[in-house]
Amino acid sequence: MRFLGAASLALAVLMIGLSSIQTELSRQSLYSLSTAFWSEFRRLLADTHAPPGEILRRLSGFARYRELDFVSGTLQLLREHRFQEAYRLALEQSQVRSLELYPLLCQAGEIPGTVSLEHQLEQLDALLARMREITSAHQQRIDSSLRLWHSLSVFGALFVFIFLI
Repeated sequence: MRFLGAASLALAVLMIGLSSIQTELSRQSLYSLSTAFWSEFRRLLADTHAPPGEILRRLSGFARYRELDFVSGTLQLLREHRFQEAYRLALEQSQVRSLELYPLLCQAGEIPGTVSLEHQLEQLDALLARMREITSAHQQRIDSSLRLWHSLSVFGALFVFIFLI
């Protein structure tokens, strides 16, 4: 009976840890993908001088960017709205609303097509630097959580072992 109690405690700690890490990893994927999207957007803007809607259409051709719901949402809304308005509306309905990156994503959508190209690129560079900082900080939190849950699992296993002796 003691064995079942100790084993279920260790298993519960492990399951909670795995659930927490899985949530954090899916968020990290959104952070990384959103940052990569705007980095590629900035590169295409600098290279092609194309309008934001055209750049978005090009980027939506890549499967990894189609995973971002605000990209497909913006693409659908471009038929009826300007890029900035379509992007804002798509972001409001996006799964990234709960992320720390959300305010920066909102700011990024307001930049293309509003001022001179050089100024747009400077603003996007500043936002991308901040996005990368946030993404890196989030990755560090995940690494820290992994170490914590690993330690808890090891201590749980030791506890079960000692408890059974």
